[in-house]
Amino acid sequence: MRTVFGKLLIHDVLLIVVTMSILASAVGYLAVDYSFSDRRRELVSQAEALSALISNGYLVRSDPETAHFLLETVDRMADARVWVVNDQGLVLLTSLSHTRWEGFRLSADELQKVRAGLVVSRVDLIPQLGEPTFSVAAPVMAGGRVAGAVLLHAPISGVMATVQRIRTLVLYASLLALSLALLLAFFVSRRITRPVREMTAFAQAMRQGRFDHRIEVEEEDEIGQLAKTFNHLSRELGLTIDALTREKRQRESIVQSMSEGVLAVDVRGHILLVNPQARQLLELAGGEAEGRPAEEVLPAEWFQPFQRCLQEGMPVEGIRPTGGRTLRLRVAPIDGGGRVEGAVGLVEDITEQRRVEQMRRDFVANVSHELRTPLTSLRGFLQAIREGVVTDPREIGRYLGVMHGETMRLIRLVNSLLDLSRIEGGQVQLHRQALALAPVVEDVLVSMHPRMEENALRVETDIPQDLPAVWADRDRLDQILINLLENAVRYAGREGQVRVAARSLGDAVVVAVEDTGPGIPAEELPYVWDRFYKVDKARTADGSGTGLGLVIVRQLVELHGGRAWAESQPGQGSRFFFSLPQAQGQEETGPVSA
Repeated sequence: MRTVFGKLLIHDVLLIVVTMSILASAVGYLAVDYSFSDRRRELVSQAEALSALISNGYLVRSDPETAHFLLETVDRMADARVWVVNDQGLVLLTSLSHTRWEGFRLSADELQKVRAGLVVSRVDLIPQLGEPTFSVAAPVMAGGRVAGAVLLHAPISGVMATVQRIRTLVLYASLLALSLALLLAFFVSRRITRPVREMTAFAQAMRQGRFDHRIEVEEEDEIGQLAKTFNHLSRELGLTIDALTREKRQRESIVQSMSEGVLAVDVRGHILLVNPQARQLLELAGGEAEGRPAEEVLPAEWFQPFQRCLQEGMPVEGIRPTGGRTLRLRVAPIDGGGRVEGAVGLVEDITEQRRVEQMRRDFVANVSHELRTPLTSLRGFLQAIREGVVTDPREIGRYLGVMHGETMRLIRLVNSLLDLSRIEGGQVQLHRQALALAPVVEDVLVSMHPRMEENALRVETDIPQDLPAVWADRDRLDQILINLLENAVRYAGREGQVRVAARSLGDAVVVAVEDTGPGIPAEELPYVWDRFYKVDKARTADGSGTGLGLVIVRQLVELHGGRAWAESQPGQGSRFFFSLPQAQGQEETGPVSA
């Protein structure tokens, strides 16, 4: 048996069998020894008693028949054949009726011991009896010397029968004791090995990831202490594995939810991890990628940085355009105690970042251009006046007028930049209120009347009397209308037409500012909301625009919760729309920051 229970049971069985065998042998030996010793004592006592009778002359004075009767009586009582021999060892009388014993002699050694007055005993096969016998010889004294001896020959079959019964009894007792001992050994071994079996089942449960199993501790012995240690180990190991599992899940969740792509390989170049973002950015084919060689999964241009990093043990970075996007790959080695055990790569889509950087560069270039033009004009006129090139007062006045216009242009540009910066920085606060749109439009048109009259523009409004009020900041609404109307005046040209219309649409009010200018080409229409973007200046009545008005319009409209858009066709003018929420159902609150 390979189990501890089987080994322990076999050990106990062998120990019990050996012990019981030795014990049974010892008991059998003692029983035989005791039986023979007891029979010898009995025969010696009877032989000495008969020797005393003969020594007293009783047997000698009796007639032969009486003497023979006496020997037969002793024979029956002692279950032994009786011999009487002389000092030479010759048989004189026997308890048997026949005379075939006459002439039998003791051995020289035994005869010598009898003559010395000793009692002699032996177990021997006497041919005259035909079976093993226990023989005892006691000396017969006459006149102070040994005159003969009395011999008692008892068959040992009776003693052996007793010995056999004792042996049988010992055997049965041994078998019974052995059975009881085996049964006790079975239950004791089973009880001792039960905690071992439980610990085996406990270890198998832990191997399967179940750490809630516990061993019942019944005794405070070594096995009980071991069971307690196992229970403590299971509890601590379960807590540790749970913590590691949570940490692993958190890391996996973090990696899976990252906006950047993450891809890791081992030192052989086999993929260890790839998150969904990396699959999408690198346009990896479907199927399981983990465990496969990166060279088979990644395009060559993406695998080479990982290969270089594994070979050189140094970070590698590269930027590659792919599929209309710009991706940046950063690969760093995984340090395994002084040696490279792999590499991990971070893939980022920097398309928007590059676009923002380009917009920033364009912004700086546009601001520089917009500032340089009026400043150059101012410097030229000032230099002409300062150096006396122009001396006519009327010409100087004209120069000063141009300089004033350029100065105002610079002020508008700076103010637009400040407004745009505050809006995008969240520094603009809205004080919303219910506003009737028609009076607001009339006020703005009145403020712009000189400019429109200067260009001989016709102005029309189409605002229904029952138009719902809008929920807006009055100052910012004025700024939206002014920017759109200035844009319309700029492009409508002399003697053109500007129209302001409004309609209710759902829970919003849509306002349209239209002009009869040259229109905007379809390919340029999406860019009119970009900073410093201007349609071809040849199409405008003047070049005084900053290129920021429409940007501010869109930012302010979106800040109010609306949206701005434009429609145009070349040669048919342009229409700029914006929507604002209706005031109905709105509650007046404090200032709201952008």
